[in-house]
Amino acid sequence: MSFMSVWISHPDRNEACNLVESLVEKGLVACGHVFEPGLSIYRWEGDVVRGIEVMILLKTTSDCSDLLIEQVKKSHPYEVPEIIFQAIDGGSSSYLSWILESISPLHPKDTPPGET
Repeated sequence: MSFMSVWISHPDRNEACNLVESLVEKGLVACGHVFEPGLSIYRWEGDVVRGIEVMILLKTTSDCSDLLIEQVKKSHPYEVPEIIFQAIDGGSSSYLSWILESISPLHPKDTPPGET
């Protein structure tokens, strides 16, 4: 198990906030930040595209990664959503402990048995 930061881009601020809230409620992340919209420029299906997106930054552990990806893909409007994990190499021990206390990767909250 390692601590992780997760970056996700999203085209809709309100939906991004709802996504973060859902992930916190399910115990997959300790917290999330939704940053102000910015211009994104990327290649999609051979064209260079511009769009306005918000960036989401989440804190979690590697134990939650598979369920987290699954939950994001269920609600994200993009065919290929940006979901990037970065290892947290260190930090305040009390903050890292809080992350552990705030997540429940094996038994996400509000999810019936057999569903994720």
